[in-house]
Amino acid sequence: MKARMKARSSHPSPLFVVDVIQTDGVWTAVCDDLGLVTEADDLKTLEERVWELAPELAELNGLDIDAGDLRIHFQGGGDDLRHAL
Repeated sequence: MKARMKARSSHPSPLFVVDVIQTDGVWTAVCDDLGLVTEADDLKTLEERVWELAPELAELNGLDIDAGDLRIHFQGGGDDLRHAL
């Protein structure tokens, strides 16, 4: 589900930090500020899931941010993540 939220001001949206962990071939993303936890078999799929879920979670958490204005920073994940970004 794609969510659209209206921005209330011209201020940039907050930066949401997503921690990425790879354990036993499973990639996990966690963002406490959004209440996000998701898993995938590969990094690309994980990042796609985060971008799909983040707007809806922001809305559910009462954040008035346009989905297109979301700013997400992925951290962790070792060399694979650094090469993907």
